[in-house]
Amino acid sequence: FSANITSKDVIAVLHSDNLDGIHAGLREDGIGLTRTTPQGEQVVTDRDPLLAILNEIKDRAAYGNEASGKQLETMFAAAPYGAPVEVIQAVLAAGIRVGLVEVIHQGSRIRGSADQRLDRVFGALPQFRTASFVPPVDDEVDLDVRAELAERLGELLGTHPPIATDQLAKLVRH
Repeated sequence: FSANITSKDVIAVLHSDNLDGIHAGLREDGIGLTRTTPQGEQVVTDRDPLLAILNEIKDRAAYGNEASGKQLETMFAAAPYGAPVEVIQAVLAAGIRVGLVEVIHQGSRIRGSADQRLDRVFGALPQFRTASFVPPVDDEVDLDVRAELAERLGELLGTHPPIATDQLAKLVRH
C-alpha cells in the first residue's frame, strides 16, 4: 500500500486517456493497482489495494453510512496498510475511473472520472477529507420490472399507471 507519489499522479489516474503513463509505484511491480494486459494498463479490481478500499466503502454503506475521505485516510494510513494519503486518493481515483466508486461532494453525486469537480476533491486535502465515497447506485429499475409493477397496480386500482420510474415510485408511495 505504500508508494511515493504526488497529487499529479492522482489526477493522472483520474483523467489520462489510458493508464500506460501512470507512476511506476502504482503498477504491477509497485502496489499492484494496475496490471499490464495486451490492451495496456488495466485497473485490478479483484485484489488489494482497490479491493480493500471497496470493501470498506461497501461495509459502511451496508450500515447506511458513507465513507469520508478522512475516515478512509485514517483507516488506511494505520497498520497494517501504512498508505500515504496520495496512495489512498490514487486507489479511489482508480475506483471512480472503473465505475466502482462514486463521490458525494458539496451535496452533488459525481459519477465519472471525467467530471472536472473531482479536480477540487483530489486537489486539496480539506476537500478530499470532507468528500464521501459510496458504491454506485443504479437509479433505473429495469423496464420489465416497472411494466409488471404497473400492470399489477393497474389491476388493483383499475387504472393504467405510467411506467416511468419516478411516476411509478410516486404512485407506490401514495
